[in-house]
Amino acid sequence: MLKKTKIICTMGPASHSKQVIEKMFRAGMNGARINTAYGNLTQYQSTIEAVREIADIPLIIDIKGPEIRLKVSKQRTLSKGEVLEAGFNGEEVSFNHDFYDEISLDDVILIDNGKIRTHVVEKKNRKLRLLVHDDGVIEDGKGVNVPNKHLSVLTLSDRDLEIVNFAKKLDVEYIALSFTRNAKDVENLSRHKFEGGIIAKIENSEGVQNVAEIIEAANGIMVGRGDLGVEIEPEKVPLVQKSIIKMCNQRGKLVVTATEMLESMGHQPNPTRAEVSDVANAILDGSDAIMLSGETAVGQYPVEAVKMMTRIANENEKAAKSNVEGAPSPTYPIQ
Repeated sequence: MLKKTKIICTMGPASHSKQVIEKMFRAGMNGARINTAYGNLTQYQSTIEAVREIADIPLIIDIKGPEIRLKVSKQRTLSKGEVLEAGFNGEEVSFNHDFYDEISLDDVILIDNGKIRTHVVEKKNRKLRLLVHDDGVIEDGKGVNVPNKHLSVLTLSDRDLEIVNFAKKLDVEYIALSFTRNAKDVENLSRHKFEGGIIAKIENSEGVQNVAEIIEAANGIMVGRGDLGVEIEPEKVPLVQKSIIKMCNQRGKLVVTATEMLESMGHQPNPTRAEVSDVANAILDGSDAIMLSGETAVGQYPVEAVKMMTRIANENEKAAKSNVEGAPSPTYPIQ
């Protein structure tokens, strides 16, 4: 049976070879995503050429936009109770956006999807001193969240613009804009005459508040649940996800559910039952596409993860309900 739900796979070291890409395609991969938080243009081009040699599927380049990330010269282990010094101008530990003037003492700063919690204990000489609340490891490119804080960072950095021009030259089908806050962010990207589709990633409270206008401005929406569950209370994410999917269905816009869908398959050959239910519910809610992130980028079982998603889609599409008004109700086969 040909599944209707599309599977997007994030490319990376685990899926770089043509042999693995071909196996993933045969297993059900319908789109390939490149996360530009890591790597360089030469690597991106190599990946694009490899995918296109094997399959006629759309490519998605994920640009960082107003997303905040760490720049770290070398991997470093943090211990609870220590103070981490971070700057904004290429220090050993620094941030990719300068928000020094907008941050205050006691503000919370979360690192790596909230795994490492810190708060500001000192501001001096355009550097922040952060008290670390959790043991953990920081490395280059890890995401940073500053909850409940509106930071007026630029929509597109110089590197983002370089990648947009690169995507135009290589006729990439989609650009995904991280941490989209409002329709203006989408319009700022549109002005650079990218002729493919723009997928706005909803990953913070501002994006959720402005989601209706973002849906109108973008070609599609990605529900980025990892950062979203750090920026807002995690218990609110499922209903936000369902609401966004329904709004996109009703407006005829592409909607992708993403992040941690089969997370455990990064290091084991089978998913947890909760992960299977999560993927199934995203399909039943009306997701046009579901996405694998670390599972296929750096995981040990990239092909198996795609096969599992295909199996879940084939089984659960039988009962999928349309969000279009007047559509028939689903039936749930119980045996």
